[in-house]
Amino acid sequence: MIFPGGLAAKLGALVAVLAFAATAAGVFHGYRTSRDLLVARAEEDMTAAVRVLARSVRLALLMAEHDARMLASAPYAARALSGRTSAAQTAPATGVMHEWFEAVLATRPNYTQVRLISVATGGPEIVRVDRTANGTVRVLGDDLQEKGHYPYVYEAQQRLAGQVYLSTISLNREEGVHGAEDRPTLRVAVPVAHDDGVVIGVLVINIDMGGLFELLRADLPPTVRVYMTNRHGDYLIHPDTRRTFGFDTGRRYLVQSDFPVAAQVLEGPQDTVVGYGREAGSGDDALVAAFARLSIGDPGEGRFMVLGLARTHAHIVDATRDIAISAWQQIALATLLAGGVGWLIARRISRPLRSMTDAAHAFAHDQAMQALPTHRHDEVGELGRALHAMQQQVQSRMTELRDSRETAERLATHDPLTGLPNQRLFRELLEGAMAKARRSHRIFALMLIELDPVQPVSDAIPLGTGAGTDRDILAPPSDLLSSATDGDGTGGPSEALLPSIAGRLRGSVREVDVAARMGTHRFALLCDGFDEPDYAEVIASKVRQSIVRPMTIDQLAVRPAAHIGVALFPRDGATVEALLDAAERALILAQGGDARA
Repeated sequence: MIFPGGLAAKLGALVAVLAFAATAAGVFHGYRTSRDLLVARAEEDMTAAVRVLARSVRLALLMAEHDARMLASAPYAARALSGRTSAAQTAPATGVMHEWFEAVLATRPNYTQVRLISVATGGPEIVRVDRTANGTVRVLGDDLQEKGHYPYVYEAQQRLAGQVYLSTISLNREEGVHGAEDRPTLRVAVPVAHDDGVVIGVLVINIDMGGLFELLRADLPPTVRVYMTNRHGDYLIHPDTRRTFGFDTGRRYLVQSDFPVAAQVLEGPQDTVVGYGREAGSGDDALVAAFARLSIGDPGEGRFMVLGLARTHAHIVDATRDIAISAWQQIALATLLAGGVGWLIARRISRPLRSMTDAAHAFAHDQAMQALPTHRHDEVGELGRALHAMQQQVQSRMTELRDSRETAERLATHDPLTGLPNQRLFRELLEGAMAKARRSHRIFALMLIELDPVQPVSDAIPLGTGAGTDRDILAPPSDLLSSATDGDGTGGPSEALLPSIAGRLRGSVREVDVAARMGTHRFALLCDGFDEPDYAEVIASKVRQSIVRPMTIDQLAVRPAAHIGVALFPRDGATVEALLDAAERALILAQGGDARA
């Protein structure tokens, strides 16, 4: 006797086992599929996030280079350094430079120090302003130091006026730096020259890279870990500060030891990689990490840094644990119900037992369900109707699963707020447009559109008034972005602004053209199929006029504004990355010239 008990117990056990097997198999398959999709989506998100992080750091460095060139080219800088001017002329120039340095520090929270250093013997500091916990302080008199022996001074002296030298990132161990001691620091240095080209000094800006990353990390989830290494893989920024700048203490901590995949960025041609790793000496779960290489300094020097983002695998799949618990509860409930129904039916089943058993086996093996005695009014008919209801329930769940999968696929390729294609889909469309253009020997335009802060109509800058002021140039991009959201960070006007802008973009181009959302406040347009390059300017003008039309958000009349960068295929780039880079450069030039829509 294989299973003790009567017919009711045996049939109840059989129905329970069948229900458990069928439900568990379906639920387990759905759970594993959801888990795999979640991990794959997380890897894509990490790769995109590290690219955005690298782009943000690069933008911050470009802004620092711009600030250094602007300050170094000021006539007052040369007057403050020149030994050919009288003391009466030098003192006012020094005062002006002090005020300018203070203004720069006030608008750049990641700058810790701005200095004007002479090339005279010893390299004495002439003008210096430091950041302190309470603001800024002017360093005067005997507190000024000689810096001629530091590489960032004599390396900058070798460059022509307007050329920039970026130092390596190191711990700031110079004396009297007012709270910036032992902070990872990068120095931006530009030579200061007379009108005849003779270099008479160096202007230096110190950037606190740790502070910069803290600002950028504020936009990331708290579970994301941020890394930065030098070109050899030594940690410069790490969640555990004890593992940073280990080469200074004789004990190196290398990223490739924790994340072997990072070696492909350090030693190979790849710019970004994603993979798994585990921090040495840590009992944490495996980490999913993405790394991107960011070049610094002159291209011929081959210097670069590596930026990385990581999340624990457990954090990524946490969302599936609740699904698994609910699934096991459903399996248990379905099993208990099936066993009870089988026991009740067994009391009156006789001849239909075999036919219903065969039908249950057929359904378990995904075959067509045989006819059930649902028309009967006794226990046999009840069992037949119960099996039929179970079939409908499973089919309903499978339909829901298919619908969920279709929704997930759309979310993977479209922006949920505006309904436009996202960056991933847009790149695929851009590749297709390139192939089509090559076959037809026609050109198309790629436009990158960066939204500026919205302004009330009464405060909006009139069209045609020209470029912005120095104050515009010095305003940090974080201020520009925050002005499009509420102060509490919950979205606010952008929830209405971005869909409206998306609708205007779709309405200002042809049906064959593609509009996409590339970032928080960035859109892209793919304008296909025309013969004359000048037509791109017509399209850009039409798009600009569409964007700047006033609109009402929360009963407030505002006028949107934007910068537009245009690149043409194949003139400006023959690959997706090259064309995007060309449009990015055009957008940066537009932003630098304050060419507002």
